Amino acid sequence: MSGEKLNAEERLVALLWSTVPGVGPAMWRRLFETCRREQIELFASWRQPAQLACLREKPALLLAQQGVAARFTPHSYAEWLAEQAIEYLLAEDDAYPHLLKQVRHYPFVLYARGQLSLLAHPLPIAVVGTRQMTTYGAQATRALTSDLVQSGALIVSGFMYGVDVAAHRAALDAGGATLAVLGFGFNRFFPRTHEQLHRQLLQSETLFLSPFAPEIEALPGNFP
Repeated sequence: MSGEKLNAEERLVALLWSTVPGVGPAMWRRLFETCRREQIELFASWRQPAQLACLREKPALLLAQQGVAARFTPHSYAEWLAEQAIEYLLAEDDAYPHLLKQVRHYPFVLYARGQLSLLAHPLPIAVVGTRQMTTYGAQATRALTSDLVQSGALIVSGFMYGVDVAAHRAALDAGGATLAVLGFGFNRFFPRTHEQLHRQLLQSETLFLSPFAPEIEALPGNFP
């Protein structure tokens, strides 16, 4: 989004729009550029979204927004996140990963649990691979990850079964730092068997990131 940074209240509106089904990165930018162009306050855009030109022909999206608005206000949503120890970053924030902005449709909100300071780590290295891991694959992943940790690397992976979780476990066992990027919201862990590891990693030097609101399930299209 171009222009000056959002103020504190505008940030809350931006955050809540991120939970509306159908509002992806491209639509989010259209919403806020429309507000600026039509001189509509962002809080007004949440209370009366039909006044936005980019939404007048989108009844399904307006209906989805009404569903979210019936549950949350911008302030109550931020409070609900805080109660669950979920933080968030907007794309305009200095801490937002600068390399992620090289992606054409980068996420406009990142939800986080754990140590946000890890985003400034000087040596993040991704360890990814097959979900159908062999015994040799498990051994190789563990050995490579342990060596990387000893070299001071931050291990980055996707927290799915197979190589991902093997890398996270190996980093934990080696006393290293790890960053897990999720394809679902924090309240919809998949597979469920990973919830215990999630809690365990949060006791160590770990950061979990998700571009999805807490109630978003692990759908196939979420993982690219």
